[in-house]
Amino acid sequence: MGRELGFFGRNGVQGSTPSPEQGSSWKGKAPERADERPTLLRLETDEQLRQQQLSLTPRAQRYHLPGFPDIPMPAIHPPTQDPQAYKPWPKLTASRLYGIYLQLAKNRLSVLVTLTSTTGLALSPLPLSLPLLLSLTTGTYLTSAAANTFNQIVESPLDAQTPRTRSRPLVARRITSWHAAIFGTTCALLGGAVLYYGCNPTTAALGIGNMVLYAAVYTPLKRFSVLNTWVGAVVGAIPPMMGWTATGAGIWPTREEPIKLFGLPRWMNGVLGIQEEETDDEVVINGERAKQRRPIWMYPSDASTIDHTNGTLIPASATTTPNPLVPWTLFMLLFSWQFPHFNSLSYLIRRAYALSCYRMLSVTNVRKNAVVSLRHSFLLLPFCSLIAPMTGAVTWTFALTSAVPNGVMLARAWQFWRRMNDRTARRLFWVSLWQLPVVLVLTMVHKTDSTWGDALTRWYRSWTGEEDKVDV
Repeated sequence: MGRELGFFGRNGVQGSTPSPEQGSSWKGKAPERADERPTLLRLETDEQLRQQQLSLTPRAQRYHLPGFPDIPMPAIHPPTQDPQAYKPWPKLTASRLYGIYLQLAKNRLSVLVTLTSTTGLALSPLPLSLPLLLSLTTGTYLTSAAANTFNQIVESPLDAQTPRTRSRPLVARRITSWHAAIFGTTCALLGGAVLYYGCNPTTAALGIGNMVLYAAVYTPLKRFSVLNTWVGAVVGAIPPMMGWTATGAGIWPTREEPIKLFGLPRWMNGVLGIQEEETDDEVVINGERAKQRRPIWMYPSDASTIDHTNGTLIPASATTTPNPLVPWTLFMLLFSWQFPHFNSLSYLIRRAYALSCYRMLSVTNVRKNAVVSLRHSFLLLPFCSLIAPMTGAVTWTFALTSAVPNGVMLARAWQFWRRMNDRTARRLFWVSLWQLPVVLVLTMVHKTDSTWGDALTRWYRSWTGEEDKVDV
């Protein structure tokens, strides 16, 4: 498809003279000129000639990359303005340059990446501080801005072929590639330094490595394999792990930080029909010794662990040792979320991807594109309603509250799979925009050792004048 990329494609007819018999569909009046510069009438006639030549070209010779289906391409019209109406870009000022830098950094995307990194920070049981939060957010934003800048430098020749991306700064020549490279390198060095000295070397390595993975692996892979979407999902799933490691917690199990799995809540035993039996073991609960009751078929511990050295019941809220399973749960959550989010968006702009010869599932296999969206939308349910509470980071109430936005996402993905059209794809995309922030906020609200409940209790007591009362 790269051989038929609009008016400025390879097969464009330059300098051809229209014959009187061909006529033109241009309804306006072309400006009269004494020089040889092209008029709007001539531009449109050249485009008609190019389309006629393309229709006579064998289908096998129209596409320079195999494997792309014959999907309708968007019509790329010649310029509607008179060539003399175009003006040079205004002189760069500090404010205009700042706006260009925001475009290079893809500001909205970088802000979203930064917000997801704070989730891992909030779920860590280790102490937090305001300087740590500022270092994490600043370093994450800068490394994300550098990755997006390098991405646009590599893709600028292809962005020029697609109307959707023709207004980007490098394509429009508002800034040179050398200037953009200096900006990206500066952001990478500053971001890595902030993460290294403000957080720790592990977080800095994750941030720089994620930038390299995005710019050097994901970006060129888009032209060769549909696996680029899976690589991009890994890139988007790493920021929460950066927030977790910023507190000093590890992502790999060690003797000091082993993997811990907490059981189902005790009240689920009756719902699941699981009977309990008394054992000879005694535990201390609220200062009282009692016989430990164990289920017959499983061993739930009410989101708690047992210290077998002295038989003491330790609730999950009292365990301050980080569980390496928590960051990987966040990784899986962000990894799966990106497929219904990106696949629905790529379906809407699949013609633009085809014009740039990007190998996306929405271009090469539309049905599989919807199947992958549905599959990962379903995986969000066990990740949030089963694995996340079993890590001990969130309570089992999170399993119920998170099922609502995840269920809506699954329903939209099902509709997209049943009826693949722009309407169902747009609905799935808009649901994905609010579903992720809601789920991430719920993880912080239902954090096991969260102080939200205590804060609300203190606020309620101060509002009702009962701040002096203490629970017995």
